[in-house]
Amino acid sequence: MNGVSIIIPAYNAERTIAECLTAIQHLGWAGELETILVNDGSTDRTAEIAAGFAGVRVISTANGGVSRARNIGIKAANYDIVVSTDADITLDRDWLSQVIPYFDAPEVGAVTGYALTRNTDLVGKLTGYHYELRQSRMPLYVDAVGNGNTAYRRQTIIQVGLFDEGVEVGEDTDMSQRLTSAGYRLVFNKDARCQHYWRDNLRCFLKQQYNYARSHLDFVRKYDRTHNQVSNLGLVLQIH
Repeated sequence: MNGVSIIIPAYNAERTIAECLTAIQHLGWAGELETILVNDGSTDRTAEIAAGFAGVRVISTANGGVSRARNIGIKAANYDIVVSTDADITLDRDWLSQVIPYFDAPEVGAVTGYALTRNTDLVGKLTGYHYELRQSRMPLYVDAVGNGNTAYRRQTIIQVGLFDEGVEVGEDTDMSQRLTSAGYRLVFNKDARCQHYWRDNLRCFLKQQYNYARSHLDFVRKYDRTHNQVSNLGLVLQIH
């Protein structure tokens, strides 16, 4: 491994992007590291704030969706391991040191971590605690990883075709299915922790969950797999 590239797709993320980048700059990691922020057509100060951080490469593009933004970052990355994180997430100081050693095993294609709740509002806390409960029950090896705090082998992602830019919701689940179908293992390390701002608007949260459930059914038809450890029966029943 010759280094790590952290990729952040960002759209109108001025509220949280400074926290996200500050945490990255304080990672306890001695190896080569670069940070690429893909500004996905933001109309706020996201790009301006990011440009104020030393060593952060900002790539601005017209709005094309999160999958396209991630792919732009992956193509621009210089290192073997690419970390996908979001603008509303702060990685704990030891996140990389908890994740990177798993890539010593050649069959590991991705490693993800545990997302703790950073919200102080009631809706955000309830959303986050619900997800934390689901994470607490997950094993070491999983069949799906999210994109909020996940490291991938760059060449492996390229091998299976990058993120599907036609998938509007659940591009991380789609990638997970393709990686496991190609024979790679996905790791969930509960000691690799981050803090996440969950949606704090109940209507937006319910809409998000509905879209996740619809996308899950699309993946059932596409891959003939009825469930995974992220999208379970309770999630799917939400659309009925």
